[in-house]
Amino acid sequence: MIVELGLELQVAVAKVSKYAVSESGDTVELIERPHGGLSLVLVDGQRSGRSAKAISNIVARKAVSLLAD
Repeated sequence: MIVELGLELQVAVAKVSKYAVSESGDTVELIERPHGGLSLVLVDGQRSGRSAKAISNIVARKAVSLLAD
């Protein structure tokens, strides 16, 4: 939780497994920006399984790297 200038941000993430699927295609990252502030990156890999997780991770890493600039 962050409280600054009277603003409050609360973030919660819960992953729930799907029936008969070992991996989720969703990825969530909370990062601190270089010049202050926070960014939440949420990626839905569309479908589930290893391929969706791989795509989701690639997109999340790219978004995080762009936000870090």
